[in-house]
Order: sequence, then C-alpha cells, then structure tokens
Amino acid sequence: MSIRVMSAVWDLDLPDSEKLIALALADWCSDEGICWPSIAQIAKKSSKSERTVQGALISLEKRGYLTRDQKPGKGCLYTLTPAAAAPRSDNTPADTAPPQPLRKTPAAAAPNTSGTTNTPKRASPSLGARPPKRATSIPESFIPTMSGKTADCVNGWPPGRFDDELEHFADYHRANGTTSHDWQASWRTWVKNSKKWEPKNGKRPHHDRPSGPIESRRRFREQHDVEPDLGYGQG
Repeated sequence: MSIRVMSAVWDLDLPDSEKLIALALADWCSDEGICWPSIAQIAKKSSKSERTVQGALISLEKRGYLTRDQKPGKGCLYTLTPAAAAPRSDNTPADTAPPQPLRKTPAAAAPNTSGTTNTPKRASPSLGARPPKRATSIPESFIPTMSGKTADCVNGWPPGRFDDELEHFADYHRANGTTSHDWQASWRTWVKNSKKWEPKNGKRPHHDRPSGPIESRRRFREQHDVEPDLGYGQG
C-alpha cells in the first residue's frame, strides 16, 4: 500500500463508486502507483459488482487518473496517477512572486539582562526519519512489484505459471511461519531460484522446489533472507 498515492486519491473530486475503486487500487499500489489485481479482487475489496468495477476503471482512465496495460496470460497492469492530473491548489504560491528581503531581528542583538545563562538546545530528531523496518509475515494480499531481470524472467514463463508460483510462494511462507524485512526482495529471490527448479533435458533438477521438511525451511530462510517466527506454534 502506498500512503502517498492513497492521500492523492482522497483529494480527488470523484463520484463515490470511482473514488472507492481508486482507493482499492491505491491499497495495492507501490509508490510508483503500479499494481495488477484482477477484476474479481477489486470487486471483492470495494464491495461492488464486476460490471461496476469495469465501468469505474474506464471512467478513471478517461479522466487521466489511470492507465491500463493488458498483459496476455498475466492480467492487466494498472498505473494510478492521481497527482499528475489533479489541479494545482489555490494555496500554491504564485510563480512570479518576488523574493522578500531578509531583515535583522532586533531581539537577536539585545543583551541578556535576565541573569540566566542561555543553554543551547539540542537539535530534535528529524521528523522525516523512519524507524527501522520490522520483519513481518507475508501480507494476505501480497502483490509483487517487478522490474529489470525479475520482470524479464516472469515474462518468459508460460501462461499460468506466474499465478502458480505466486500461490506457492505465499502458501510456503505462511505454512512455515516465516517473516521478512522486505517481501518484494524475497519474491525476487524466489523468481531467481525458480530457474534451479526447472527440469533440464528431462532430468529432475539438483535443487528441488522448497517443501515442508525442517531442513528445507532452514535452507530457504537463508536463501530468501527471512527470519523464523519465534512465536509460531506456541500456545
């Protein structure tokens, strides 16, 4: 979910159905506004019929807030750009406003007559600083964001394999109770390692697709940079 994209959607003046569909997409989007849920997933999240969803998507596209790129065998890639088409706020300063000259403040040069010592204050922590990212379990509605070599690898898969690999990826990590600091990075590693699981010359590969045994769990946590959930299975 992108807070930046969702905040921009809230500022749009849209009919209720279109805004609800746009907010549902924003809940899946990366900060670049990219996501690819199915029509059925959007309808379920927004509590609208699939026909209403399709009509809202067409309207959002006409308004310039959405672009769609159909991927044969893989669904539709959506790019949500609410900020690009939104009008500039009336509170935005005029571009031609002249710079104002700086004036010295008399109080800055006034002597200290209070008898107290001025102690310099410590700089407060930056408001923009982010706390360290926590390792979490895989989200229920995890949608990979792909580019570069990962996208090239997935584009070379036969129809249906993307859905199969994504389902296997999510089921495996939920069943094993694993956590990760970056699930997008874990997915890229999964796609990279998928080449090892493909049969070559009709022979079974040396590296098997991960399964349930304890040894497989340990090995895959190392490969995917994920940590065991220490509370998993405890009463």
